[in-house]
Amino acid sequence: MKSALVLVVLIFPVIWAQVPHWGPCPEPEVQSAFVLKQFMGRWFEIAKLPAQFEKGRCIETNFTLTTDSSIR
Repeated sequence: MKSALVLVVLIFPVIWAQVPHWGPCPEPEVQSAFVLKQFMGRWFEIAKLPAQFEKGRCIETNFTLTTDSSIR
């Protein structure tokens, strides 16, 4: 009985470490008056859900517009 209780106590934080989401994925609204050229450049992450593989790292990306009007 005691070992089962210890197991539950140890497993409980792992279960609650995930972000539950029920149902289909939400569909965000498209921003009105979006200007693609203003979106280009270097972007930094300012908020996120914890991810062990990103611990202590600054996440950034750089968006550039290619000659065929696609984003890289």
